[in-house]
Amino acid sequence: MPGYIVHLTAAKLWLAQRKERYDEEWRQKFLIGNLLPDAVENKETTHFRDPKTGGNSVRYPELSDFLRASEGMKKTPFWWGFYYHLYIDSCFFQEYMPRIVTFLNEKGEEEEKICQIVKAKIHKTGLYVTREEYFSDMYYYGDFTKMNNVLIERFRLDLERKYEADLPKEWRMRADWIFSKLESFMRAAKTEQGELQVFDLEDLVLFLKEKAEAFLGETQCYEKKKQISKS
Repeated sequence: MPGYIVHLTAAKLWLAQRKERYDEEWRQKFLIGNLLPDAVENKETTHFRDPKTGGNSVRYPELSDFLRASEGMKKTPFWWGFYYHLYIDSCFFQEYMPRIVTFLNEKGEEEEKICQIVKAKIHKTGLYVTREEYFSDMYYYGDFTKMNNVLIERFRLDLERKYEADLPKEWRMRADWIFSKLESFMRAAKTEQGELQVFDLEDLVLFLKEKAEAFLGETQCYEKKKQISKS
């Protein structure tokens, strides 16, 4: 999955289009909510993936399942941040992942089942590696760490703890998790740099911008419906 820093980058790109709409408190709460789905040990409970895809190498959130499950919840900035995290995950794994890697079976055919995958082709270099090597610090996860420092500095990624007390009761206990993880990623970002093996950083940022613009239309539609219901 995209890491904390990439998710914060995506969130900042969306907020940049709404500067005039939300105050600093709303923005900070949105950013905190954006990290909530990863603030658990078992992410199956927070990512709303289809159980039928349990054996697949790449899985993504079913956004309609989240919307149904949270139908009665108040649409706070924490809620919007949570939803945006799932939205970015869904877009990333369905649209962006196929642009950077292809998983193959022993016949050299595209394969989604983990048990049938024998290698992964990295599109950037044409290199073939095992699936285990791909999802390691040598390649996929290592690239996230290498990109983090650039993203932190370019988008001025930071969170303020003073709003964590406003988290819904069931998530308040996860605030320490979020901030401690974020601090560790930021420390690692200062030391881990180098050439990217899988990603093209500018291409990834462009993709996140495009997805932010698409999500903007959804939030504007919701706001219009809300105004109509009040009138």
